[in-house]
Amino acid sequence: MANLIPIYRERGHLRANFRAPSAKIESDTTSNCKGGVSVTLPIEEGSVYSWGKAEWAGNAVLSNPELGAALGMKAGELANGLKIDKGLASIQEAYGRKGHLASRLKTTPVFEDASRLVTYQIEVKEGSQYRMGTLTITGFSESTINRLKSKWKLQPGDVYDASYLKEFMKKEMVLDARETGAPPKSISTELKPDRQKLTVDVTISLK
Repeated sequence: MANLIPIYRERGHLRANFRAPSAKIESDTTSNCKGGVSVTLPIEEGSVYSWGKAEWAGNAVLSNPELGAALGMKAGELANGLKIDKGLASIQEAYGRKGHLASRLKTTPVFEDASRLVTYQIEVKEGSQYRMGTLTITGFSESTINRLKSKWKLQPGDVYDASYLKEFMKKEMVLDARETGAPPKSISTELKPDRQKLTVDVTISLK
């Protein structure tokens, strides 16, 4: 049942609900499945909803228009539940780029059955802003370590951009792996956020 819910949510059935299945042994001699078990799975599809609007609360770092742009929903379009989920994830990524690694979103959908519109009330908990701590690179030659550190743009004290490590690995580390002959899969990364200092230490290791 859990696998079927996303299919309905993608089609705007945000309130689709499966009830408990029932099973019975087929004893009818005319049945194609005599002696087998038939299973009935009742479902309440509910209405197909369109997007109304988002109502924001608790945000300061990102403005309402910035949050709306990241969410990517437009009034009147199909309320695709999977697209909404993706938009909410994009909002948290946007906060991550500004150093807010522990941002949280509490969503409360409000359904208007007459108009078949849904409004999402979204409470934002931005959390603290983290800054870059130390960068440690191990397993490479000293010259390679120095070269990679020179390419790393986040300096200690800079606002930590949570998307930067992935970008760095994709560009610089893959290129360096080609030069050294080390396959990318042998390179690991580790993040160590310090909740007291509000810093993030980054370790990149060649194993």
